[in-house]
Amino acid sequence: RMSEDRRRSGAFNFMTLEPKWEPSDTQHEPPTVTIDNAVVEYGVHDGEVFRGEGLRRVSGLVKPADDAPGWFYFQLGEIDDRGSAASREGVQVHGMWNFATNEHWSTTTGLQLDPRTYVMCPQVVQAAWKGMNLEGRVSSVYERWSPDTPFSVTLTVDDVGLTLPIDAKQFWARYRDGQVVPTTSQPRLHVNSGSIKVTNEAIELQKLSGDLLGSGEAPDVVGVPYLINARLAPLPPMDWDNKEQWADLSLRTAPFDVSFQIEDFTVKRDTDGRMPALDLPVVVAKALAKFQLTDWSLSSTVQVTRGEAVKDASGAMVGAEPVTNGQAFITNATGRYARFPYLLENIDAHLAFDNTKIDIDYVKGT
Repeated sequence: RMSEDRRRSGAFNFMTLEPKWEPSDTQHEPPTVTIDNAVVEYGVHDGEVFRGEGLRRVSGLVKPADDAPGWFYFQLGEIDDRGSAASREGVQVHGMWNFATNEHWSTTTGLQLDPRTYVMCPQVVQAAWKGMNLEGRVSSVYERWSPDTPFSVTLTVDDVGLTLPIDAKQFWARYRDGQVVPTTSQPRLHVNSGSIKVTNEAIELQKLSGDLLGSGEAPDVVGVPYLINARLAPLPPMDWDNKEQWADLSLRTAPFDVSFQIEDFTVKRDTDGRMPALDLPVVVAKALAKFQLTDWSLSSTVQVTRGEAVKDASGAMVGAEPVTNGQAFITNATGRYARFPYLLENIDAHLAFDNTKIDIDYVKGT
């Protein structure tokens, strides 16, 4: 039975075990232990009260590590109620454990982002899962803990949908036919590769690559290929009795650092001559609108940071104003500059921007 303290994220029942390891002239390494059929139950406890959340039946083995004294290697595979191996999608776990200190690491594969997997996760991962509205599957989950480092979980993703854990209106804008237009869309990221790391102190998005697509109220919105790195930290202290409110507070106030990269993204008119709409970082959309650009190829990098939250007059925490910096390279575009309202074609331009201004390094066109 694996149980997490309901009021202390990352504190599990096994961490309180204190095996008595005493040197002995006759001490021998224990033999390999084969597990034919066992049930792993997981849940949370509040004091002495345990609430089970789910279970999985497994088989496997535990044996002394060949090249790491004091460490043990374990391997577990999911089985069905009859003791037979589960399907290819069944959970597989392997890792290392130091029984003297309880330091350990493990890698789990075969997990779908479904309710059964959700209840297996530590509470802080559950909160992050809900905050980002994760959907899809992960290729692996890596978990590590030692007495002197925070508990951490890293999800390596290859087919996942998620929403960035920051306030959308501070970051995204809808761009259509040369203009920034109003939208209530909360863009979703479809991730093809990258990882998500969660600790009690931070949420990190590491090299997420895929497509960004607005929500489905506008059929003409197209996906934008991106590479994103982000860190949301430090997170406010977890309120375990009000997890959804905690997630909302993190979204509105926690400091973050986000980098967004687009490489050689080309937009063309469809066969009816219409331009698609797309969701972009706000400053990029405003920069394109400066020239009412259509039919273009874009490469851009954007850095958005938000500092520590402050208290307002009522004592409530208020998020700091985000600071944005970036640049955009535009090629083969068509548009009109506000101060030169004639159609320009074959536009090449380099723009630099921040919260307050857009600097035009060069613009060339015919």
